[in-house]
Amino acid sequence: MLVAIPATASAQTVRIRGVETALAPTPAFNQLLSDNGYVLNVVSPAGPRPPLIVFPITSGRVGVSRTRIAGYVNHAGGVAVSRSGVSSSLTNFKVNFTRRPFVGVRSGVNRIKFLNLSNLRVQTVGRRLVVRADAGLAVQGAVALNRAFSTTNFSTNQPVGVIQLEIRR
Repeated sequence: MLVAIPATASAQTVRIRGVETALAPTPAFNQLLSDNGYVLNVVSPAGPRPPLIVFPITSGRVGVSRTRIAGYVNHAGGVAVSRSGVSSSLTNFKVNFTRRPFVGVRSGVNRIKFLNLSNLRVQTVGRRLVVRADAGLAVQGAVALNRAFSTTNFSTNQPVGVIQLEIRR
């Protein structure tokens, strides 16, 4: 995990006071959805800000040092993927900063690991902590989508996009 924090930064715990996380889907992922008849809708209070999907941060806690970020960030809203009258809602996104960072979601009645995060970049900008990461489908995310739509269109580690968290301290 690559974490770039200014050399003057010391270990700190950041209590989340809101702001948002944005997902910028890759052109290839958008094309996959389009080519196969999928429609991506935003579940309120998340919102579209083309080409981004923005999720409000509701709570969380992260610890940051010069070499590491740990903790979690909770979000409201989500997305619904639909095709031919079938829909799969993915809500209550939770970014987990662990040794192998990921995004968990509620899918139906279950919580699943939906996206794996890689290439984390962390920086402080004034009183905000900004975290960027590449997002690819986790095994459970690909399986859940393939099962919901009786397809094999989705695969593990398939690049989905880039996420950017802006956390107010």
